[in-house]
Amino acid sequence: MPSTTDPSYLEACKALSRHRLVRKTLRQSFGAKTNFILRHLREGIPLPDELEEAYEVVLYSLVDDSPVVKEYEAEQDKGVYNVTIRGFSGAYFVQANEYDDSEVFLTKAEAEEHAFDHFGEFM
Repeated sequence: MPSTTDPSYLEACKALSRHRLVRKTLRQSFGAKTNFILRHLREGIPLPDELEEAYEVVLYSLVDDSPVVKEYEAEQDKGVYNVTIRGFSGAYFVQANEYDDSEVFLTKAEAEEHAFDHFGEFM
């Protein structure tokens, strides 16, 4: 998980807090504490230690619920695989089979740059 003191990660959490699916997931996990968590996320204020799990919930919601924004086909020795950019406005990441997911990017352009930097020669 990215560092909760990383300004760009806090900025991404702020953007993610505006999305319905993320809010729904937080409500399911935290119930009455959700509004407190959302207020902190929207204002870029770090959460208290006892609620830090909310960052994981937000991150998993990005990974599990976000739509595909762009998809490329790449080919290496093991065969053809997809390089996929997924995300919500303000928070994007790159997935590629058999590779770890990337860090969170604030713009689609940053995610695309990462995809081309890491997989461009194979796409």
